Amino acid sequence: MTTGSNSDFRARARYEAVRYGADAWVFVRELLQNARDAGARRVLFEVSTTGGIDRVVCRDDGCGMTFAHARNYLFTLYASSKGEGPRNAGRFGIGFWSVLRFSPSAIIVRSRSSDHDGWQVRLDGDLNVVQYDAVEMDVGCEVVVEREAQGEDIEELVRAAVLRDAPFLTTRGHEGRPVDVRVNGKQVRADFDLPSPSLRFRRRDLRGVVGLGPAPRVEVFTHGLRVRDAASLDDLLLTGRRRPTAASAVGVGLAPQALMDCSGLTVLLARGDAREDRALRRLVAAGHREIRRLVRSELDRYAHPSWTTLVAEKLRGLWSASGIFLSAVAGLLIVLGAVVGWWVVVGRGAERAVPGERALVDDGSSTEIGGARPYADLENRYQGPDADVLGAASPAVDLQYRPESERPFFAALLIAGIDAHGDLVFPTSGETTIAAGTPFLENWLEVEIRVAAEGGLLRLPVATGHVIDPESVRLNGSFLALVAEDGGLPAVDVGNLPGGLLTYRSAPGVSISPTDRDRWPPLPPEVRGLSAEIAGLPPDTATAAVVEWVRRRVVYDASESTTRRHVVERLNGHGLFERSLLVGAGDCDIQNSMVAAILADAGIPSRLAVGWVGDSGRARPGLHAWVEYLGADGRWRIADASAGSGRSVPGAALRAGSPPLEAPPPTWRDRKILWGL
Repeated sequence: MTTGSNSDFRARARYEAVRYGADAWVFVRELLQNARDAGARRVLFEVSTTGGIDRVVCRDDGCGMTFAHARNYLFTLYASSKGEGPRNAGRFGIGFWSVLRFSPSAIIVRSRSSDHDGWQVRLDGDLNVVQYDAVEMDVGCEVVVEREAQGEDIEELVRAAVLRDAPFLTTRGHEGRPVDVRVNGKQVRADFDLPSPSLRFRRRDLRGVVGLGPAPRVEVFTHGLRVRDAASLDDLLLTGRRRPTAASAVGVGLAPQALMDCSGLTVLLARGDAREDRALRRLVAAGHREIRRLVRSELDRYAHPSWTTLVAEKLRGLWSASGIFLSAVAGLLIVLGAVVGWWVVVGRGAERAVPGERALVDDGSSTEIGGARPYADLENRYQGPDADVLGAASPAVDLQYRPESERPFFAALLIAGIDAHGDLVFPTSGETTIAAGTPFLENWLEVEIRVAAEGGLLRLPVATGHVIDPESVRLNGSFLALVAEDGGLPAVDVGNLPGGLLTYRSAPGVSISPTDRDRWPPLPPEVRGLSAEIAGLPPDTATAAVVEWVRRRVVYDASESTTRRHVVERLNGHGLFERSLLVGAGDCDIQNSMVAAILADAGIPSRLAVGWVGDSGRARPGLHAWVEYLGADGRWRIADASAGSGRSVPGAALRAGSPPLEAPPPTWRDRKILWGL
């Protein structure tokens, strides 16, 4: 495995493993980290004690590895093929050997990559190779460690290690998607949340939740792996001025608490801390800012300050936060002047962005080309239906299509619900087929989209009701195979290929409905009554009734005052739909999430689609959300509660597109149901 004797290697490997602390179960974290860096979406632990042997099996569905790769990296100290990219959690080349803390009598490693046969190696307690075989297995990796039984409940110990060291583990390249970790078949995952009052937030590669509780507490993670605990945010830094706590403004016993997960942190070799660099300082600053925001929201609930007081407090906070406030104001005035000048000289009379279209969260990861942004997967950029100030509308994605007369809705992200943790639920992938008897050369769309060089699996934006011709996909002129469906959308694996021009064709087709039931937060009782009434109606008629009902009860309004009211009701403990009815307003994804949830509760397959609206051969600026529901003919159709009355998508868009976008008018019986609620 390395130069020198096995005993020397074992002594050195165990010496390095001791750096991780006194916990013998730290190897669970390292196995999870390695699986995550290999792209695993599921990691299964099987633990048992039989015949006087404790046995732990860790199996993942990552990319696997060849034996040559394992010999050069896994079985060699200080050698790592991961590099220091932000997507990787490990990089030191010693984590695997933390299994020696388990004092194993045997170590078995099995693996198979997608383009090589499977293999397995068995080592004894002195790291001598006692067996090497070819093996039949699925793509992925499996590690088995065995020792003499110690009389411990190893299932509970493994479960505790997962919850302690990797409670929020996320998938590589998809920081918003949790890795499914199971111990003897039972899922192990903690809630990324704090008791009320609390406030969630997300900034670029940082997500967090802050709250006020009985004792100060800060927990820092990267990729869902624990890095460090501290009593306060400032304790994370070795240098820098101390900031006064905001807890005293609320009352005794309400101390600042925070859970922070940043994929940009540089974790030190001992795993228990991170380098004090720009990413860590940005994490601390964001935590302070969100705690102040939470405290101010809690005070505003009772003080009801005037708008002049709010403005004064905002200016005071900006002044205290930065000594260059006046420079920032001057810079802002210059920018505003430039914007006004551009509008007068260039932008006057230009087509306005569609009202009701939500801005794309800008993480600064890509550059604009000709005023449009290269396409990148939306999963880590769209944070779900909620009222929040997202800033000005983003530039249009660099997407063009033909024929230009069409007005397609390009879905780039499909959402089947929101789980108990507040995370987005994506549809189960299912097969799609071309509609029987419909030649693919009819009613086609030819799409050209410039993609960012991010690598990995990339979902393709598809017009609602369309399917992609698998023979038409080209990246920079070279054929690219459709290798999978990801979250209900066709996807390609661009690997390490550079970005560039991606082209494909699509046409109307029939999709097989996913088998799993959509999951949304509980509906208020009055809404459940509506879903019960429409359960027996045809899909088009039921959808028309639901859209009209939601439009009347939750009007389209994306103003800052509506956002503030949503934040207040959220802090009061009201869920998404309950607070939407209390506020009586919301933006396009709040309205259409309610439509999708009602349809799902009534047994009509539906999902929230997020993407862009086409107009004159290009994608319009700004991100938009609508509902896709399954019609009686097996095709996905569009419903949009934010459309109509000039509030969102223009009427021309509702009269075009692949499937029929407007449901037939309700019958007399349907109107009775609709207006009677």
